Amino acid sequence: MQSLSNKYGDIGLSFNPFPLMPTPIRVKFVSGKDRKDKLKTIFEQITRVKKGMPVCVGIIGDYGEGKSHIMKHIEYRLSRDPETNPDENIAVYIHRPYDPREKCDLCYLCSLIIEYLNLSQREDFLSHLVQKLYATVAIQMLKAKEWKKITKINLGSRILGYIYPKPLENFRIALVSGLENDFRSIVNMEEEIDFYKLRHMVIERLKINFETRNPDRSNYIDMFFLEKLTELFFEDHYDETLKGISDQFNRNNKEARKFLKTVLNLAGYVGYRIFALLVDELDQIPEEDMKMLLGEITVFLEETGEKAPPPNLMVILSYTPKPSLLSPFYMRRMGLKIGLGTVSKEDTREMILDYLNEARTPSKVLAPFDNQRVIDIWQASQGRIGDILECCFWIIEEVTDRRLESVTEDVLREVLTRYQAKDLPALAPLDAVLTPLEPSKLDCERVLNFFESKQGAAERSKILENATRILCMALKNHPLDSTFITSVADRRRRLKIEGGRKKSREVDVYLTRQRINEPEKIIAIEVKAYKIRKKRCYVKLEDLEAPFELLERKMVDKVIILTTADLDPDVINKMKGFKNKAVRCQLDDGQLAQLIYSTDTNFFGKELTFDEAKQVAEKIGLLEHLIG
Repeated sequence: MQSLSNKYGDIGLSFNPFPLMPTPIRVKFVSGKDRKDKLKTIFEQITRVKKGMPVCVGIIGDYGEGKSHIMKHIEYRLSRDPETNPDENIAVYIHRPYDPREKCDLCYLCSLIIEYLNLSQREDFLSHLVQKLYATVAIQMLKAKEWKKITKINLGSRILGYIYPKPLENFRIALVSGLENDFRSIVNMEEEIDFYKLRHMVIERLKINFETRNPDRSNYIDMFFLEKLTELFFEDHYDETLKGISDQFNRNNKEARKFLKTVLNLAGYVGYRIFALLVDELDQIPEEDMKMLLGEITVFLEETGEKAPPPNLMVILSYTPKPSLLSPFYMRRMGLKIGLGTVSKEDTREMILDYLNEARTPSKVLAPFDNQRVIDIWQASQGRIGDILECCFWIIEEVTDRRLESVTEDVLREVLTRYQAKDLPALAPLDAVLTPLEPSKLDCERVLNFFESKQGAAERSKILENATRILCMALKNHPLDSTFITSVADRRRRLKIEGGRKKSREVDVYLTRQRINEPEKIIAIEVKAYKIRKKRCYVKLEDLEAPFELLERKMVDKVIILTTADLDPDVINKMKGFKNKAVRCQLDDGQLAQLIYSTDTNFFGKELTFDEAKQVAEKIGLLEHLIG
């Protein structure tokens, strides 16, 4: 909070640099090694977006841990920092997207996006997007042989151009140069370019370059919105056209999805390499509205089948952890989860120094906070950034009111005592909230009934095989610094075995490695699922021809038989011949329920985080066989 008074001069400051309110005001930089490292990790994901891989990032932290500051800093870096080429980025920051008068869906989100872009540094964003679109196509045509199709050159000039081509060539070069220097100059070229012909060429070129029929494709643009957007170029129809666009995408979420995907793909076409949507304090929205909004946002992150998000999309969500936001149904949509947490003493010292340096006067250099005072503030605030900064604000005010040159112990104790009298609630640690959900007794019963309702062993085996595959695929998403498991299911293959009772049989194969320097092991997992409540049921030797053949032909290092039934004595004897290369993982009722519950969309969420998958694999007894 800046002050016009010079009362801070006694401690070498021109103003009080610490914020009183939690709203971020110093967004150009962040302090502390921990925050800088996490910010670096987030910005490394930008490389993925630039390569055409959409990214969703979740920033998780409790009150006062700096979520909003990080979000505003990212928005600043993308849209205003010269070092990150802001002309190539679009950053939309939305704080708590909720209005009790509005339905919190994708239609409402589209309205907020356009409103933000129009009020931010990109005045009238849609107009600028369309001008850039016209300029991009015009440059393409001016550099090709088609340039005469859009320029206003009379017949006489065309004929004369065949005799004296130099003037027309200079005319073409001048237009290209003007548009490349500033795309907005297109609006001043009415005498040189036929805008109606250019609009026709814009639409025709985009129809060739993009999908216009299937809205699920990543490169989809909607023809209605394309035609309406290109009309925005003409000021006479601007207000009417803009209303038509708004009315259309507000009809339903399907139309809003078409509009947003069209805008994203057009932005990518004209050179914007990143479209970053930053939604702050998602947890402050009422739960039902939050689920609806988050569900619509994650539609753009679907990558199954033909459904795919536009390649230049980056979604960043920040929220305080709560169970409804931490279930795998939502967490699996996020390629990167960043837990902020509290800051260390060293980072607290650096942060306070950075704030002081921003307000320090060159004529008088003092250090109001010595090392012990910083430690006392850190301990009193429990390492929460918001509380640290607010404490520092009141300490500076108290020191200047008393006309002191440094923070004395008496001042510090008095301010901290008053501050702590607010009785701030204790916050649960992030790790405690991120514990994977466990199936209740009712959930276990539902899962087992679902499993038992499948009549054929093949159908039940398929369910269990898919669940195992999902679990193993989640195990490959390990932390970069992990040496416990470096590549589980890193390259899953299905080996086709010829011969035997069945002419061909496919078996899932995974590559595993326990330590970085160790060679990979090839592990086959054969699933045999019988009704778990059916007694005296055995897996017979003839049912395991394929995996045993893999071992005999030395195509794999180990076979794991994942089953819900006992093994026939002949199978057990066969396994003894392979020593530890053939192992059994037999699931009881609880383990079966845990596996299906954790990997199926109907019950919990079909994609797990690495830590969740590791815990599930341990509980069902599979992990020890994968890494052993």
